[in-house]
Amino acid sequence: MAGDYYDVLPLARPGNGALAEGGSAEDRPGEGPLALCIGDVAGKGMTAALLMSSLQAAVRAVADATTSPARVCEQVRRVLTPSLAGGRFVTFFYAVLDPAIGRLAYTNAGHVPPVLVRADGRVERLEAGGGALARLLAGTPFRDEVTHLVPGDRLVLVTDGVTEAQDGSGELFGEERLLELLRAHRHLAAGALEELLVSTLRAYTVGDPGDDLTLLILAAD
Repeated sequence: MAGDYYDVLPLARPGNGALAEGGSAEDRPGEGPLALCIGDVAGKGMTAALLMSSLQAAVRAVADATTSPARVCEQVRRVLTPSLAGGRFVTFFYAVLDPAIGRLAYTNAGHVPPVLVRADGRVERLEAGGGALARLLAGTPFRDEVTHLVPGDRLVLVTDGVTEAQDGSGELFGEERLLELLRAHRHLAAGALEELLVSTLRAYTVGDPGDDLTLLILAAD
C-alpha cells in the first residue's frame, strides 16, 4: 500500500531497439544510458498505491534514450492527471545518466531535491524542472537541466519519509542532518552509505520512522 516509487531503467540507444539479454556491451545495464526515477504520491492506502502503480507503468511506457526528462514528465503527467482529483498530487524526479561521459540530464517535478555530494565535499541540490504532477499545474511546462558526475561524486535520491522522520519529541530529521551525514561519509560505497543512512534514521526514530524510507544512491567511481 505504499505511495513511494523508485526505478532504475536501462535505456536502448537510438536505433538499437528494446534491450534484450545478449545485446551489445554498450546496451547492458550499467554500461549504456540509465533512467533514474523516484516519486511520492500524496496520501496513503489503496488509492496512493494504485497511483504509484500507474506512475511506474507510465514511466516504463515512455522512457527511452531519445526522450528528454522534461518530455517524459509531460507525458507521465498527461497519463496521471485524470486520476489526480481532490487536490491529490505526485512529486517526481526523472533523470537520464550517460555513464560513458558522466552526463546527467534531469527534471525535478516538485520532488525533494536530490543531493549531489561532490568528491571535494561541495553539495548541490537538483531542484530545477517544474512543479508537482497535479491538475492545478497541468499546463505548466517542465524544463531540462544538465550536470556532470565525476569519480568520487555521490548522488542521493530520497522521498520525504527520510527528511520528515521524527524523533520521540516530534523533531524532524530534516535536510541539514541529511546533508551533514552525506558530506561526512561521501567516501563510502553506495551500499554502505545506504546502510548507514537507514540505520541512522532508525536510531533517530527509535525504530519507527512513521513513513516509507525510500532512497536511491549512485556512486560515481
